Amino acid sequence: MKIEFSQIMDYVKCPIIYLIKNVYGITNEDLNTQFQREMKKVINHFFFRVMDNTIVSVDVLKNKWEALWFDSKGIELEDVLFRHHETKTKMGYQGVNMIENFHRANYDDPGVPLAVDFDYEVPIGKHIVTGTLDLVREIKEGYAKMVEVVHFSTSNYVPDEWETKTNLYTTLQSYAFRKEFQTKEQRLTYYLLKTGKTISTIRSPDDFSRLENFVDFVCTCIDANLFYPRPTYICRSCAVKEFCEQWGVK
Repeated sequence: MKIEFSQIMDYVKCPIIYLIKNVYGITNEDLNTQFQREMKKVINHFFFRVMDNTIVSVDVLKNKWEALWFDSKGIELEDVLFRHHETKTKMGYQGVNMIENFHRANYDDPGVPLAVDFDYEVPIGKHIVTGTLDLVREIKEGYAKMVEVVHFSTSNYVPDEWETKTNLYTTLQSYAFRKEFQTKEQRLTYYLLKTGKTISTIRSPDDFSRLENFVDFVCTCIDANLFYPRPTYICRSCAVKEFCEQWGVK
């Protein structure tokens, strides 16, 4: 099976979500997902320009964000003044703060980008998994140079030590990088854009074995059409919960 890792995680979150999105083709993208996507476009722009030997100003990034978030969503001055689209507007200003913090942290030393927004397609066991590496860059640690694979997140959630060690998305980033570039990274970094905090880790062959078993298990379930509701706290805000209410009803 050929599958995107995001589809695998849809299934893990809830098999019904996978069914609705990837079998029935019904999508209902929430604001947080839109926010993450548009913010990554701004971050990508910064590093693409670094690859062209140019460090853009923070105003350039904020103007790009304004076009992507405020202009594209039709948010005008009157909306801000009279609190129309209040949630979108609030998120827009949070984005400005993220960009200012990101630029401050990376302006003087962005490293040497080796790949930005890099699409990969790698074999994992009997399956082909696709996805994207946000950033691969060469950085200096003292006098030594190292290769770092970075994932940018706009989430409020901060993973603990155990989650950092076992996160399968991070494992896949390491696996995909090694397959695509035929070399080993020295650092995997989870970059929290809201706080500027970075969390770094590494991966071992045992982690890759766990990833292979995980991917095979999920793909086997999908092939067998095992779609069922998985009740969790996310049900409260789930866009397809009405569908779940009808599941199994004769």
